[in-house]
Amino acid sequence: PELEKITVGNRGCHGNMCVEVSPKAVEVGDTFTLVLATPFLPPDPWSQRMFLVNGHDKDCKVENDVGAHVWKEPPTDAAPAQAMWRGMRFTDRGQYDVCYCISLDCASGSSVFVKVAGFTVS
Repeated sequence: PELEKITVGNRGCHGNMCVEVSPKAVEVGDTFTLVLATPFLPPDPWSQRMFLVNGHDKDCKVENDVGAHVWKEPPTDAAPAQAMWRGMRFTDRGQYDVCYCISLDCASGSSVFVKVAGFTVS
């Protein structure tokens, strides 16, 4: 069964698992660090994976990834309750949603990703 998704501000929850995304907004062309606060997972913070989809209507399927397969890459920096991907930059305006891996093996193509929250590029 699918978990209920609740999004409040830049925090998205699936069941009792919540992820907070920052920043909430960035400017086109600016380089920034995407930070995910992940207090519940995983035991090895370097195993965290995510990818981005453009728009609220896209599902968290790997083929919808707008970031050239970012899901294969570990975070640039990681801690038990946080993961960071540095050097992110967008040339297109829009709403981008973060798809976060909830699988035990997040580096495989069969990992399960859920939409947690997003940010705006203006």
